[in-house]
Amino acid sequence: MSRSGVDSVASRFERFLVSMDWEELFPDMVERRMARPFSNHFPICRKSLNPERGKAPFRFENMWLEFEGFSDLIREWWGETQIPGFASFCGCE
Repeated sequence: MSRSGVDSVASRFERFLVSMDWEELFPDMVERRMARPFSNHFPICRKSLNPERGKAPFRFENMWLEFEGFSDLIREWWGETQIPGFASFCGCE
């Protein structure tokens, strides 16, 4: 209902203001309407369809422990590593 109580009013405030330059810089961006937990407005998530993930994190596999000579290899690599400074601080450059 509108304030006058006569006609119902529907409006949407959930919008993005975007320029043509922005569209050219980020052509793979999309908006997704999210759930509205508390308000009568829907939060909007703007994200890339093709996010740049960067370098994959290192993951240790337990099967490596079964490889013959693996422990010796790790011990050798750790012995070669020299880190200057205190154990609680590394002054890496």
